[in-house]
Amino acid sequence: MGGSCRIIDNLTPTHYYINMKPETANLLKIKALLTEINELDKLIAMHQRAADKLMAKQYEARKRKFFDELVTLMLSVYPTSEMPPAFYIEKLMQRFYPKALEKPITPNALETALNPLFA
Repeated sequence: MGGSCRIIDNLTPTHYYINMKPETANLLKIKALLTEINELDKLIAMHQRAADKLMAKQYEARKRKFFDELVTLMLSVYPTSEMPPAFYIEKLMQRFYPKALEKPITPNALETALNPLFA
């Protein structure tokens, strides 16, 4: 891992959250994940400019993992928020995956991706 990118487990150790309210712990984890994803975006851009596609793909995979965790945490906060879950997901996509919104996937591709969930 690059020197400027922190590992989320070191950034937010689990024992730190033991005596916190779950909502507070989740909000701190969300903040840490946002920071981590921003750092990964910088590393991805740097490696893409350097034509180091392998490292860029590894950082993109890590970003996707953190993004998944971020969405899960944000949806867990939803009952205490007035914003609907779709709003959070839309804003996260706009911030972290703007190119995905430029070319929306076809309905068939979405159905194919969702089919295993309904099997």
